[in-house]
Amino acid sequence: MTETTVLSVEGMSCQSCANRVVKALKEVPGVADARVTLAEKKAEVETEGNVDANQLVEAVSRKGYTARLAS
Repeated sequence: MTETTVLSVEGMSCQSCANRVVKALKEVPGVADARVTLAEKKAEVETEGNVDANQLVEAVSRKGYTARLAS
C-alpha cells in the first residue's frame, strides 16, 4: 500500500534545485516516487511501507534546502 506525503520545500530557485530534491527523496529507503513542483515549492512523495516524514525532511535538508510537512 502506498501513501503520499506532501512537503513544502524552501530554497529552490531553479529546475536543477528541484531535481536535486527529487534525487534526495528517492534515495530514502521505502520511497517509490517523488515529484517536485518548483512553482508551488511542494514535493509529493509516494512511499511504500513505513517511512517517517522526518526521514524525508532530513534528506532534503542534507541537500541544503528547508522542508516541512505541508499543512
